[in-house]
Amino acid sequence: MRGGWKAVPIVSVATVICVLCTMAYAQGPELAGPTRGTALHLAYSPRVRSAGMGGASVAIEGTDSFNPAALGWLKEGEVELSFNDYDFRNGPHAYAWRTDVSYPLLGGGLQLKGFFLDSDRSVSKMGGAEADVWGREFGFAYGRHINDYISMGMAGFPSDISELRLHAPGGDEVAEGRGESKLGSARLGALVRLPGNKEWRKETRVGTRAFTLEMPTIRLGATFDHIIDRLKGRYHGAFPDAHDTYYANVWTIGGAIDLTETTMFVADYKWGTVHGENVRAHPRSPNFGLEKKLAGKLGPLNLDNTTPTLRIGSTRGNLTAGAGLKFLKRWEVNYAYVDGAGEDVRKAFGEATMHAVSVRTTF
Repeated sequence: MRGGWKAVPIVSVATVICVLCTMAYAQGPELAGPTRGTALHLAYSPRVRSAGMGGASVAIEGTDSFNPAALGWLKEGEVELSFNDYDFRNGPHAYAWRTDVSYPLLGGGLQLKGFFLDSDRSVSKMGGAEADVWGREFGFAYGRHINDYISMGMAGFPSDISELRLHAPGGDEVAEGRGESKLGSARLGALVRLPGNKEWRKETRVGTRAFTLEMPTIRLGATFDHIIDRLKGRYHGAFPDAHDTYYANVWTIGGAIDLTETTMFVADYKWGTVHGENVRAHPRSPNFGLEKKLAGKLGPLNLDNTTPTLRIGSTRGNLTAGAGLKFLKRWEVNYAYVDGAGEDVRKAFGEATMHAVSVRTTF
């Protein structure tokens, strides 16, 4: 397997960028750094639904989780198209188009993923040069349930390339950085769902009144990412081309609890190490969020089978929010907003505001 689901989502390798970008004009491959594992790496970031909840999705069942084990109980096919917009305060304005196709297979679920990223050219904080980025990825994830309570999964990206180009102000290209995952990169995941309302129920009585106590549904998830990235730096007329390889090992653990039939709380925590010839980092990232489905029909539209949803969360202390609408049984649209999405790459491009929208259907 070449490439990897190296979703150190937004935080892991992105933390390295703060180091790499300060050396963008040095002789070495560091120029490729801002294209790897950052907020620009949308295929590694959460789906639009989970992005509104702080990106905490390691313990969510189904296609919205970045945990491949979450596909283990998939029961129907799904197609989702999404568009993401990143507006960096001091860097390129980036756009990405993404497609996710999921389908039940061999007692589990298979998901194919692909995206294309491009940007305009804008003055960045990298020595005052103008910068633009692009990338393309194709990947897969597969999860299979072992029994009613445990599922395992893995994921990878056979094709994963991204580039950053620097230009003299208003002039020609002066340098180029290219990053690509190598053979051995992979993501492994596990998901456990504890017995919930249907499996655990207790009758009790207070005075003359009888009550039924029910245990809320709880899910626990974990992933491990092993990433091998090859960086290449090309400097026109200044330095010879250079290469470097860095390695990332990142753990994510988290949980999701259904507080009620319409309210879910999610949280996860990521930590790990990133090291290479010019890199030493120990990324950390707490994320959490809340999702509330609104009861009843959608106002004056009075549509049957319509469920509006509101979401709020935090990732690394930054606010996230979102909303969704499920209608006509098989259609759903989602929106997410993330404040400070580029915090980890602020030395290169400044912070960013992210807006994302998606539409999906099941079959």
